[in-house]
Amino acid sequence: MKKIFVVVLTILTAGFASAQSFKLYDGPSTLLTEGDTLEVYVGSYTAIAKPLCVLNDASVEKRVMAKKTVLHQAANSTLTFCWEQCYDTGTTVSPNPLILESKELDYSFTADYHITSGNETTIARFTFFDRENENDSVSVILKFIVNVGINESEAITWSLSPNPTSNFISLTIPNNLKAPFLSIYDVNGKVISSQSVSNNEQISLQSLSQGIYFLQLVTDEKIISTKKIVKR
Repeated sequence: MKKIFVVVLTILTAGFASAQSFKLYDGPSTLLTEGDTLEVYVGSYTAIAKPLCVLNDASVEKRVMAKKTVLHQAANSTLTFCWEQCYDTGTTVSPNPLILESKELDYSFTADYHITSGNETTIARFTFFDRENENDSVSVILKFIVNVGINESEAITWSLSPNPTSNFISLTIPNNLKAPFLSIYDVNGKVISSQSVSNNEQISLQSLSQGIYFLQLVTDEKIISTKKIVKR
């Protein structure tokens, strides 16, 4: 009888352990399998923000942590992440949990990668787990691959501020750029707006809902880079 009880308990324990609370999506509808690898193609001198969507599939509220594990870091590159707020390169685990209600899908996570030279690949695992039970987790591996075929411009510095913002941003770009053009994308990759821009121009974001957006600067048909901004 004792042996039967142990076997049954083991099966039940395994069943509970396999019942994970979280699901990951690449975009709003592409469901990922635990441990999947996503390839993210970037150009040299490029900054890119890779969004991931996290679903609390449990029947109760969860306090969710995010963890970065770098498996290989390319020279001359940085890898950080944002989840409601952005963290520096030294942060591997989000200091505070994000509270997700039952069946809530969160769009706010991005892995932010920047490489200034070379063609090495950076590989990192991102894990999302219950603060009360670290084994209740889901993870994905991101491979940031330099694609020399991407037509991007080298070493052009530009900035926008403030970030986060509520209404407007100020754009700072070199005065000698040829036909600079700014496009705004949402987290699903949909173009929200596109316009010609100039240095020190004020860009209105008043019509946008709160959330994360990506601003891509293009000049002379070359992508300078893409920056992320938070609209409050």
